[in-house]
Order: sequence, then C-alpha cells, then structure tokens
Amino acid sequence: MTGRSVKDFLGKAAPAGYVAGAGRGAQGFVTRPDLGPGSSVAVAAVAPTAEDRPDEAENEEGLLAAQGPLGADDEEADFIFAEIEAKMRERRGNRKTIVQKKVVNNNDPAMLFAAEKLKLRQVTADEWAHLPESGDFIAKRAKKSNEKERYTPVPDSVLVGSTMKTLDDDPDFRTVGEARERVLGARLDMAEGVGTQASIDPAGYLAGLEEQTTASGQVNDIKRARALLRSAVNTNPLNSAAWIAAARVEEVAGNMKQARAVLAEALEACPDSEDIWVDAVRISPSNESPIILARALQHLPQSPQLWIRAANMEKDAAQAKKVLRKGLEANIESIDLWKALVEREEDSEDARVLLSKAVEVCPQSSELWIAFARLESRENAQKILNKARQLNPNSLMVWMAAARLEEAHGNEGGIVQKIVARAVSELSQQSAALSQSDWMREAINCEHGGDVLCAEAIVQEIWKREQSDSANDSAQVLALESEAALAEGAQHVSRTLLKIATAQHPERDDMWIRLINVSANTQEISSLYEAALSACPSSVKLWTLYSNATGDDSILKRAIAVNPQSEELWVHAAKFHVDGGDLQTAKNILDAASNVIQSETLFRKRAKLELRLGQPDAAIKTLQAGLSIFPKSDLLWLLSCQLDSSQWERALVACPQSPSILKECANHLAATQQMRARAILERGRQMLPDSAALWMASVELELQLESLPQARSLLTRGLHKCPTDSILWFTAISIEPRPLRKAKAMEAIRRCGNDALVFSAVAQLMELERNLPSAREYYERAAAADPNIGDAWARYLIFNRRHCPDEIDSLFERIATAKPKGGPRWSVFRKDPKWWSHPFNTVFESFVNVLEHSN
Repeated sequence: MTGRSVKDFLGKAAPAGYVAGAGRGAQGFVTRPDLGPGSSVAVAAVAPTAEDRPDEAENEEGLLAAQGPLGADDEEADFIFAEIEAKMRERRGNRKTIVQKKVVNNNDPAMLFAAEKLKLRQVTADEWAHLPESGDFIAKRAKKSNEKERYTPVPDSVLVGSTMKTLDDDPDFRTVGEARERVLGARLDMAEGVGTQASIDPAGYLAGLEEQTTASGQVNDIKRARALLRSAVNTNPLNSAAWIAAARVEEVAGNMKQARAVLAEALEACPDSEDIWVDAVRISPSNESPIILARALQHLPQSPQLWIRAANMEKDAAQAKKVLRKGLEANIESIDLWKALVEREEDSEDARVLLSKAVEVCPQSSELWIAFARLESRENAQKILNKARQLNPNSLMVWMAAARLEEAHGNEGGIVQKIVARAVSELSQQSAALSQSDWMREAINCEHGGDVLCAEAIVQEIWKREQSDSANDSAQVLALESEAALAEGAQHVSRTLLKIATAQHPERDDMWIRLINVSANTQEISSLYEAALSACPSSVKLWTLYSNATGDDSILKRAIAVNPQSEELWVHAAKFHVDGGDLQTAKNILDAASNVIQSETLFRKRAKLELRLGQPDAAIKTLQAGLSIFPKSDLLWLLSCQLDSSQWERALVACPQSPSILKECANHLAATQQMRARAILERGRQMLPDSAALWMASVELELQLESLPQARSLLTRGLHKCPTDSILWFTAISIEPRPLRKAKAMEAIRRCGNDALVFSAVAQLMELERNLPSAREYYERAAAADPNIGDAWARYLIFNRRHCPDEIDSLFERIATAKPKGGPRWSVFRKDPKWWSHPFNTVFESFVNVLEHSN
C-alpha cells in the first residue's frame, strides 16, 4: 500500500442530503425498505406529482444547471432541431398511412403470401429433408444447350463399315457420302440417341436397332452401348437377347468381324438359342452360311425356322423340297414346314396329297384345311370344311371359308346367310367370343375380298343381337359405324348398316338421307326416295332432294299437296321454275302461296320476281301489302326504299334499331348529307354499341369522305367493342401504315383465330412483300377456313392472275363448286338486281374484275 495516497474521505460518513451521482444528472428513488416494514403507503405515492415538481430547468444542477439566457446560435439550433423533429413526425405518419393502405388493399407482398407462409406449418420433417437443393440452373441449361450444339464428325471407317453387308463387299464411296449427309441431317434434326441410363433392356434395345439407320451409328453412343451390353452378358450369359443386341451394335458400327466373334461367343454360352443361330447365319459370309446352318440343325433339329432358312438357301427347287421333307421328319406337326412345302409344289395334285396328309397331322390348323378345300371340288370342299369345323369349332376362318364357298357358287337358297347366322350364334357362345368390332373388321375384309354377300350377312346378323337401350343412341351408333366403314372403302357394309338404321328408325329422315347419299350410284335411288317419303311425308329436305335429283316438277306438286303450310316448299317450287327460266310460272306459284300462308319471305320473293319481270309498280304494291302485315320487317323496308327513296324516314321510324336500315340509309345520304349520315350512324352505335356492322359502316363513311384519322379512331373504338370481328380487322390491316401491318395482322390472327378474311388480309400483305409462297399458303388457309367467303376466293383468283396464270382454270372450278354466298363485298354485289338473271360464273368473274380495278 506504500506509494499510494489514501483519500481522506474514505471511511467517513456521507454528508447530509448527499445523493450519489447527482452531479452527473442521476436522480434518486425510494424503495419499500427505505420506508420501513409495515408501511401501507405505496411507493409511487412518494414521488412528487407534476403539480408539486418545480420547473426542471430551474432545479437542474451540475452540467445541466441553467447558465443564464440562451444565445442566438442556441435559439437557431433549437429552431432547426424542432423543424427536423416535425419533418420526422410527418414522415412517420405518412409511412404509417401507406402501410395501412397496403394492408387494406392487400397489395403488400408480405400480406399476399401470409396465407402461404402459414401452410408451411403443415410441412413434415421428411418433406423438408427431401426438398431438392437449389443450384445454378441457368448455367446448367446453358451448358446442356452447348452440349447439344456440339458436333462430332463420324469417321469414314464407321460409315463404310455400316454399309458393308459382308466382308466380301467393296466400299461404295458414293454411299459413304450419302451416309455422311444423313448423319449430318440427323444431327441437325436433333435425332434422339441411345440414352444415358446405367442399365438397358436388351430386348428393347434389340427392337430399337431394327429401326435404326446409319445415322444412329455415332461413336460415343456405340461405345456406351457396347459397355452396357457387355455388362449385361457378363451378368447373365444365358440372356440371348443381350448377346444379339451386342452383335447388332458391332454390326451398326461396321465391325462385322467383331459382330461374328460376339455371336460365336454367344453360341458357346447359349448353344440352344434359335435366335442366336439365325442371327449368326444372317451376318455370316455366303460361303460360311451353309456350314453354320448345318451346325445349327445339329443342335436344334426341331427348329422349323432353321429348316425353312436352309431350304431358302438351296437354289435347286427339288433340293429345297428335300430339305423341307427332312425337316418334317423331325417336326411332323410343324404347320410352317407344311405350308412352306405346299407352296413349293407346282403340281396341284401333289399339293392336294400333301395337304391331305398335313390336315391329318395338324388338324388344328385352319389355314391348311382351307387350302385343302380350295383344291377340291365343291362337294368335297363342303365335306372338308364341315370336318374342319367339327375339329375347330372356334375357328372363324373355317366358317367364313364355307360362306365364301357358297357365295362363289351362287348362294343357292340363301345358304350364305344361314352359315353366317350359325357362325355368329355358335361363336358367341364360346368363352372367347368375338366382339362387335371384330365382326365388323371381318365384314370389311370380306367386302375387300369381293365377298359382298358374306359382308352384308355378317352386318345384318350381328346387329340383330346388338340393340342399344336408347333409340337415338342406336341410330347414332349405326351412323358412326357406317361412316367408319365408308372411310375404309366398304360401301356395301355402310349401306347395310344404314338400311338397318332406317328399318329400326323409319321416322329419322337424316338416316334416310345418309342411305340415299351412300346409294347415289345405284339403281335403287328412286325406290329409296319413295320409301323414305312414305315413312317421312313431312320432311321438306327429302322432298327437295328428290325433286333436285329427278328434276321432276310433279314431285314438288305432291310435296305441296302433302305440306301446304310449308313456306320452304313453296319457295323451292318457285326457284325450280326460276332456274328453268319460267319466271311467270314461278310468280304464279308465289301468288298461290300467298293465298295459303302469310310470310315475309314470300312477299319479298314476289317483289323481287316482279322486278325481274319488269313490273316495278306491282312490286311496290306487294311490298306495301307485306309491310302492312309485317311493319317491323327490315328486309321489306330495305327493298321498298331501294324502289322509293322517300321511304327512308319511315323505315328509320319503323326499324330504329336495325343495323341494315341504319347502314343503308347512311350510305344513301353520304353523297349529299354527310352530317346527317354521320348522325344516323352515331345514334345507331349508341343504341347498338356491339354492332360490328354499324362500326364498319361508320369507318367506310369516313374513308369515303377521305377522313383517315377519324376512320382509324372509329376502327380502334370498334375493335374495342367487337374484338373478334374479322371485317373490322381486315380493314384495320389495310389502312395501317405499311411498316405496322405485319404486327396488326398477327394481332388479328390471335384475336380471330381461323378466319378466312383475316387470312386473306395476311396473304395480301405477303404478296406486297413479294413473299409469294407464304401468300399462296395463306390464301389456301382462307379457302379451307370458310369456303363460303366470296371475297377471299376473289382475291385468291386475282393473285393467280398476277402470278400463276396456269392455275386459274382449276381455281375457278373450285370456286364454282363452292359457290360462296358470304363476304362483305361479294354478298352485296351478287344481290344487285341486274345480276339476278345471270349465271354464277358470269357474276363472280364480273365481281373479280371490279375488285381488281378497285385495288
């Protein structure tokens, strides 16, 4: 302790009122021990209240004691700190408000995924343990894509070896070049390789090698397959499929010597494998094949396949027969050997003797019995087939052979139907009964073989037993089966099915129409129509088809007498005479129809016919009569306004929400009263905002008035209201600036899908860019999408006139066959009264000329 001074206050009592740390700003406090035990006064009550405390600034001591008034700098600092504190309070308030809004709107990512986070509580420990580790998948994908693009050239030795069938063949370097091209093509097409699995199925790999070409002999894959198959044969030396697959790998690689060595090793391990012997014979040189085959027959004399291969190697027919007979000595019950021997017999009598012996030895072979019956007379053939049927009661081939035999000899007494009925009855009682599809397949095969009666008998017999619970279901099934048979060229089977359908459902006119269409080239067409009409006398479609097929006016008179209230029949009768050029008779028919029924269509047809006859006053009277009965008919008003332009106001009043009335009225006023026309169309759009026709009429009006910005604005609004209307999209593409047309066309295809007008617009765009193959492709797509659109056909014809004049005639034939009626411009053009008396070809050619000159 020496050397250190001792403080004099240590060990002395503290002064009265001393509080430790008061000079440093500390404050004293009172605890319960300070008050003493048993005191009920609360500790908090000891502390002075706010009223009792003097001003803190006045009571501070030490460094915090007041030191006089503040200076200017201190006041400025206090002011700055106060402003900062106010800003911070305002920011904290704004942040709190934003957080509250996010919570209310549920836009906070933490809130959005709060429910998903709660679901993590249900994840078990095992599930957590089995979660995959995250990795750099982008880098792995980039590495994998680089590996796919890597190309390793195949050596010429591999390509030459793969084209050599034997060691004696000379390499053909032209073939090598073609093989190299195929290899490169396969690499470019991303051909699939052998695989990278650690183990393979030898049998499956063997089947795959059967289908592989030279392009599959890639070096890396061959090495991998060789290693895998070597492992397979080492693991199981008795697996013949693995040995053969290993040999095929060497064969594909062009290493024939090694392939033969593999098979030689395989024969030592599996000397009783027929497949290995067959493959060894196949790849051996021609001079060694007989030796290997002889060894094979020593080990496997009971193999019919080896005996047949040995017979095929013999060049002398007699020697080949001798080999087969020797094989039969070891395999007397081999059906394949008997068939091979019979096929080599040129003398029918010797073949008959062989077959007689063969059926005794192999009575279960239906093919041998049928072949035996074919070489005998009808009586003997019947006996042979009867015996075969007794020995093979489950053989469909024997039953059908007997039916075909009777059909070939005239089907006396309907014996074919009787045999088929017995066959269906007896075979259906067996445990492995044939299904309906199996019988239908047999019927189609019979028709393809020329046995029509057998085919019809099968269909009739099986459908006697197949009855659906619902009549509609039965008719539908028969119709589907008929279409399937017709698609395979079995017209008699299809017709028989439809005859069954009409017999079961005579009231279904659609079944009769199907039957008539299938029988269109037969002599029974008239009798079918009469039978159909007797069963369905009220079928308007049957009456019209019958009249069109025969061209007989009396049929329509009969139809009208049976169905006097049918508007369609009256109109069809009038059209029949209009097409024949007898307009007056057609008018008389419509006049008579008006006395029976009151129809808007009849009034309109009468007025048009009177116009064609040059009777405008009569047409006006007819329209007035029609409007008195049908005052809201927009079609009658349109025709009336075309004859008398003063009727437009009345038409607007009568049909204020008719798009056709509004559109045609605006077109009528466009030349003289543009503002009035715009007002009419705008009012129509307000009443019918989803009417694409009104939007298009407004756009056409603006284009006619050369107001392109207004037209584009209307198009944009119209496409917003009618996003799938192809006419609007067609116009939008055509008026778009050329650099933007392709994007607009792609958007139109996305919106409208498979639409003829959109495809036609895209084809025009491709033609402008001189991409003629793509233009032709899109024109064909337009024709396939909807053959009824005349505008698309017309533009396709214009395209051929410009670029493919040799194909104009064939295209016009397709158009004449389709006879389109739709299209924004074609439908209006063809309805012009001046074209009513002209044939279709003339009208359409005139339309194409007008369209071509307007472009």
